[in-house]
Amino acid sequence: MALTSLHPEYGARLVLERDPAEAGVAYQLRVYEPEDVLHEGRALLDGAFALTWESTPPEWAVTFLERLLAGLAKKHAEDGSFPRKLTRWREPR
Repeated sequence: MALTSLHPEYGARLVLERDPAEAGVAYQLRVYEPEDVLHEGRALLDGAFALTWESTPPEWAVTFLERLLAGLAKKHAEDGSFPRKLTRWREPR
């Protein structure tokens, strides 16, 4: 089955793409919800991390992203091997 849209029927699809133009580690964030709802933002990981949003996604999606980013920072900070792109799907919680 081919993926025709990143917008799921329910839940949210979360896409993190690393921004190579940043001096540190930065990700462009996209949260796709049903009915063509899209939230975009940025995450900067510099020991701690900061999220900024153009429009705020549901709280459960933000919580998941915060945990995912904390895990990335912990796992990859020492060697700098942060992934270029991550895509995850989550149901509302």
